Amino acid sequence: MLGLLLVACSDSLNGTTPTPSLIRLPNEITIWSWGVGLKGLKANLPSFNQAHPTIKVTLTEVSPPELYAKLEAGLRAGGVGLPDVVQVETERLDFFINKFPEGFADLRSWASKYEGAFDALKWFTVHRDGRIRALPWDSSPVGLYYRADLFQRAGIDASTITTWDEYLKAGQRLQAFDPKLKLLAFYPNDDSLLQVLMNQQEASYFTLDGKINLISPEVVHALTLIKQMYTAGLLVTVSDSTKIIPALQAGEAASYVAGPSWATLLQEKVPEMTGKWDIMPLPALLEGGERHASLGGSVLAALRTGKNQESAAAFMEYCLANKESQNLMLKQVGLLPSFLPAYEDPFYSTPQPFFNNKPLWQFFGKEVSHLKLVNYTTDFELASDAATKAQLLALLWLDPFEALEKKANALKDLTSREVFKPELRTIPFK
Repeated sequence: MLGLLLVACSDSLNGTTPTPSLIRLPNEITIWSWGVGLKGLKANLPSFNQAHPTIKVTLTEVSPPELYAKLEAGLRAGGVGLPDVVQVETERLDFFINKFPEGFADLRSWASKYEGAFDALKWFTVHRDGRIRALPWDSSPVGLYYRADLFQRAGIDASTITTWDEYLKAGQRLQAFDPKLKLLAFYPNDDSLLQVLMNQQEASYFTLDGKINLISPEVVHALTLIKQMYTAGLLVTVSDSTKIIPALQAGEAASYVAGPSWATLLQEKVPEMTGKWDIMPLPALLEGGERHASLGGSVLAALRTGKNQESAAAFMEYCLANKESQNLMLKQVGLLPSFLPAYEDPFYSTPQPFFNNKPLWQFFGKEVSHLKLVNYTTDFELASDAATKAQLLALLWLDPFEALEKKANALKDLTSREVFKPELRTIPFK
């Protein structure tokens, strides 16, 4: 038995076999998930069932708001009504770990051998207080998707664009080509673009020691850029995130900032636009500056009160610590693996006809090594809401610094956290 376990451990670390390294018991497990994550798990279910015919897996679709509400209520009640495994967005994990320290199972007994095999940012997120509280799922680098056909017709060479200042000038050229065409699609009731611009500067809503970080030069810089694009009339603002693709399809905007899974969504929604799209690294905020950022992603966590820990571990390991399973989810729903051995697949260098015959997945795969650490904390949701409101205030009438300062103080009252106050209020951006 010991010999068999050692062989299993050695093979699975290299991502070459779907055989988990734990002793598996015949039982039933339930997993809560949603959206493309649920589709990805369903794609792997047939092969998992073949490898583990004695384990019955029930995949239940639960929307994020409902899942988080039920998860919090169930953890308060000691695990009552909860499944064996849950999907959790990366930025929400700290909330549950800190509020319910014993809510999620410690995966060290079988997952510690994977340290170094996962994206460092995601591993940092799941490794807390010496315990492994979840298993990383997808990595979340972002890129700038743009209409290659419109850029070409307007005489713009996207490969020469390296800064946001240059990109704004490209937007002005697009408008000269077509006055109805805007540079970027933008949903103002969402802070995604703000987070991306902050992350480019290695900033997030909280400092590493947990202080509120809304009035640092980096954050003010990011919001100032958004306001500049808005004031210059370069943004198509939509009232709902579902209206972004229709706006791009109609030629109202020429680009959008998003992560890997958006590529699959775009191809599903507008297959007739094959060959019209391309992708580039994010422009730098300053000449020679950082052009990489991340946003989002998910993990799978096992509940400590789950009745079938071994089978839960078997399913998590099969889907997330296995390159074949991870790449199946990439190919079918656009979930970019956090499991680094998956990138050995030649699929990544394959040209994608939809994206101007560029190797889109190779682009995102290379971006993973540049991702920055983010301190989400238990109060990320409150900070995100505060930043979104500051963004709206800045777009409507306030100076970006004043809007951020106003919401930083409000967040201080809500969380009792100290506000980080840099000595100089400087914005290295014109």
